[in-house]
Amino acid sequence: MPSPPPLPTRQDPTRAPRWGWIIALGAAGLLLMVLAFALRSIERPMQLTLAAEQILPLEGQAFQVDLKRRLPWPWQARSDNPFNLYRSELLLFEDGRSLGPPHAPYDQVHRDGGGGYLHWARLLIFSTPDHTDPRTNGRGYEIRFKAGVSYRILRQLADIGGLLLLAALGAALWKQRRAAARAIAAGARHLRRRYRDYLLAGLIPTAVSLAALWLIPPLWNGSDSTIWLLWQLNWIPHHPPAYPLFMAAVNTLFEGAPQILRVTQWIQHLAYILAIAYLASAYRVGWQILLVSALACVGGGLNLFAHGFFTEGLATPLTLLLLGALLRLHRDGLTAGVAAALGLALLAASLSRHALLILGVLPVAYLLILAILSRGKAAGLLVIAQAVALVVAVGVANSAVNRYVSLLLDAQETSIIGRVGVYRIQAAYELVPPAARPAWLAAIGARAADPAVQEALPLLAQTPNPWTGPRDAIAATPALYGQHPDAIMNAGYRAFAYALDPYAWRQMGQELGRAIVGIGSSSYCPGQISCLLGGSAVSIEAVFPADPRNRTATAGTGAEHVETAADYRALAAHPLTRFLDILLPLIPLQRLLFLAASLALALAAAVLTRDARIGALAAALWLGALAYALALTFITVVLPRYLSPIDTLVWVSNGVCLVALLARTRTA
Repeated sequence: MPSPPPLPTRQDPTRAPRWGWIIALGAAGLLLMVLAFALRSIERPMQLTLAAEQILPLEGQAFQVDLKRRLPWPWQARSDNPFNLYRSELLLFEDGRSLGPPHAPYDQVHRDGGGGYLHWARLLIFSTPDHTDPRTNGRGYEIRFKAGVSYRILRQLADIGGLLLLAALGAALWKQRRAAARAIAAGARHLRRRYRDYLLAGLIPTAVSLAALWLIPPLWNGSDSTIWLLWQLNWIPHHPPAYPLFMAAVNTLFEGAPQILRVTQWIQHLAYILAIAYLASAYRVGWQILLVSALACVGGGLNLFAHGFFTEGLATPLTLLLLGALLRLHRDGLTAGVAAALGLALLAASLSRHALLILGVLPVAYLLILAILSRGKAAGLLVIAQAVALVVAVGVANSAVNRYVSLLLDAQETSIIGRVGVYRIQAAYELVPPAARPAWLAAIGARAADPAVQEALPLLAQTPNPWTGPRDAIAATPALYGQHPDAIMNAGYRAFAYALDPYAWRQMGQELGRAIVGIGSSSYCPGQISCLLGGSAVSIEAVFPADPRNRTATAGTGAEHVETAADYRALAAHPLTRFLDILLPLIPLQRLLFLAASLALALAAAVLTRDARIGALAAALWLGALAYALALTFITVVLPRYLSPIDTLVWVSNGVCLVALLARTRTA
């Protein structure tokens, strides 16, 4: 007689943790945050008549109206704020006639009058053209604007969602506490076993950083450097959040320019040392570790970007961390640890500079090229799909973090890529024969359906100071009142970039050439090192004296003394600097020779080693450099220091290929 089947037993909950409620908690938090982001994009046109009893006098010629009391729940008028001085699209009318200019400085409104106004927080502050009292002059006043969902509601939704996500993460970590403890213990054992390798990998970048801290004064990047001293968080709408948040944190803990500068230098130098140590320790042989460490240090600008207020002070170490994870992908395959390192490094790098998100091509390209070179034996489609999913997840996370930080600060999310596009438009405009320029602008404008964009295109092409000039000109043009300058410039750049016009394409080609072979000359930025030193001298001689706020910001750092510029110029003329410039050239011919020699080294390593993995790794690094050059061409401005990621990728490729060739020689 067969025995009855065993009765089902209840599993021990400590062995089979229930994840349903944790997933639900995290999903609820994510849903609330997505809802807050979605609601922030909703707009509702509104029109209000200002009654005399709602208008209150201020000082001088100025009067105010509290708009919050006039709007139904949950709407709120979107006003200008410290993060965007042109966000409000409010229009003010007197007896049907448009007043202006909008976004006027408060001092101008209350002192000069003339019909200017500003919309700040919940208040509309304005004056009349003839300096009369709007409550008694018998005229009617009306406003038109776009309202959005109340910031308080959006902030509450996002905060609750964020807390729920943190609670879910905390619960998940608690569920996995034993596994986490085992992983920490394994990591500690790994560090004890390989600590000599890590010390060896950090030896060269440590020596370089100490030499810089001992011998070289702090480096400056014009007004961009003092921005990080003066208004760190206010720069977030124009920059990814990582560096502004970093500088704000340092500023909170250490008050005063000399202290902030000193602490920032040490943190950034330490980041370089740790990043290069992580990168080089992907190898396990002493001479290989030293060689890769040295060449990675060269590619990172010999840690000099860490020596002042440069966003590269964080962006370059984070790029090196990403490359260290790529070398571990090359060594170990796409393990869970490697995937985590790739994802976190790519996310952190892209949050320090948007264009670095393009380096997500590196792991995907490596696996795909490896599969092709090894005829599908090395990496299957599933692994490649996992790498693609990882990069897509990082892109989504990058967008979510940027949106969340912008929402917390109530900062404008409008892209400023149009400001970069103005440089392209003005450069192409100069290529057009003068007699043909009006027709050229008309043809570009015909591609834009918005009449405001057509009106603004001559301003984009002809106004000096491309970064701020066209923006201010748009804001001061009566026909464009109520239009966000960045939105108009974005649309104008799209019309230009998609025009398939020979002058536009010629300019884009020139820009791509600058991104690849450099923009230096014998008298201007022959190499990265002299460029950093010379730029610091120019900052002290010409940039800082032009604005008294710079003097206040740099007090005590040495940059307030014009004589200090001579120190930078002497260092720039030093023979050692000239030699280092050869390793990081910016003069087109020299850079072209450097790139050609590096590419020849990569091809030699791929052919002579007959190792598909080396060929795939070198090809992925070069493909990443090309992708970044394309990103520079279309979404940012090509400056000498912006070529640093290309230098980093090329020098790491040189290190990988030299190690492969030398290892083959020693084996033979």
